[in-house]
Amino acid sequence: MPRSMTIGHSILASLGVAALSAAGALGAPPTDEQVEAAIDAYDTIRAEVTSMEQYEERLAAFEAEHAEALDLSQLDAAMIERMSPVMFSTPERAQGAIARMGELEHPQTVDGAVALINGTFFTMMANRQLPDLSRLKIITAHPALDEAIKSGNAEVFFTMLGYMGQYRPAELREIRDRVVLMDRLVSDDMDAQNALAATGLFDAVSAILTDTEEDRAIQERFRASIASALRSARAGVDDDLEIAAALDDAITRTDGAFARGQLVGYPAPDLDFTWSSDPSLANTRLSDLHGKVVVLDFWATWCGPCLASIPNIRSLVSYYQGTDVVVLGVTSLQGFHADQAQGRIETEGDPDREYELMSAFVKERNMTWPVVFSEQDVFNPEYGIDGIPHMVIIDAEGKVRHRALHPATDLNEKIAMIDPLLVEAGLELPEISKSAANESPDEDGQDRSDDEGDSQEDGHEGHDHP
Repeated sequence: MPRSMTIGHSILASLGVAALSAAGALGAPPTDEQVEAAIDAYDTIRAEVTSMEQYEERLAAFEAEHAEALDLSQLDAAMIERMSPVMFSTPERAQGAIARMGELEHPQTVDGAVALINGTFFTMMANRQLPDLSRLKIITAHPALDEAIKSGNAEVFFTMLGYMGQYRPAELREIRDRVVLMDRLVSDDMDAQNALAATGLFDAVSAILTDTEEDRAIQERFRASIASALRSARAGVDDDLEIAAALDDAITRTDGAFARGQLVGYPAPDLDFTWSSDPSLANTRLSDLHGKVVVLDFWATWCGPCLASIPNIRSLVSYYQGTDVVVLGVTSLQGFHADQAQGRIETEGDPDREYELMSAFVKERNMTWPVVFSEQDVFNPEYGIDGIPHMVIIDAEGKVRHRALHPATDLNEKIAMIDPLLVEAGLELPEISKSAANESPDEDGQDRSDDEGDSQEDGHEGHDHP
């Protein structure tokens, strides 16, 4: 995935334009060695620069030394894809790369498919928007798509498909039948990067398919083939610890309860609590709470939408005070603690320090429910969590009944999910629910309300990702 520099894009604009213009006067296509040398040199700059001034100086020298490799007019689509980090070193270079991809995308060849795929992805990244669905439809019908994927230069196609869940179901009807045939693109001889990217294809299938028996079978077919490709790739990367760890995580996620379609309506995957702001919950497990309705709010101190939702959770806790509803804020060791006043406080290798900071945080934020650290990661693969906050509701029998809820969801909606679970288990409803059940709705149709829970400011909705 392209990695854009975070310092001085606008200030570097003229420098990037000048370099591209000068390079355009050269005529010889660069060699593979020249391209690799440019990539390595730019990676070194990214790793070593500590200031804007230093970056400008190093980039100027880089432009002069690697002018031939930066001549977009002489690069093919595969070369531009390989140099994607360099291409995003300035907004101007990114736009130049997008324009060049546009020139190369028309032939119905492998290079044309690579240009079409990466040009679409570059545009998405440069504009910070969802991939253009009309272009994705064209890509799925491209005659050279299979060969482009096999070339190793078009893995971002899977990444873009992973955004299918962001579109309305009606928008996906035309692309559905094409996507469900794409397990043909997954094989055990994929390299590690392609196998990792293929998890986006599973996300796409999960978003597009329904809950029919036929669609569940299709989804399982994709899951099994992607899991097999990941395991095969993992067998050959023991010497690359970073890639090995990424593959291990992807394998766990692909084999998890959510991916297998065995989460909602099934026993909740257990969680081991290593610490809690409520000492009675320390060194216990989620399964110890059977007999109660449990609401899990997966969150972290660095997550803005999580913090913005604290008043909403406080309202939920207040509503069910004195009942058998347990609300838990679930997080995991992050290696740092985010503090509004002090900023990032490093805690890597010192869990007791992170626990101590969390204890103070809970009091400062008036979090009236227990916070627990789970041994399992907060981005829990069993629960299919890829963004937080993420709320899960578990019934008194320990089965997951609702998932992927946002804690800023209207309080009445959450009550409508929780109250029936109390009734099912023969547990007491809160007094306000009992009263509401015996009263007719108000004239405007609202029969339950909570001022704090209903007033959701802009910005509460949303998720943060790792």
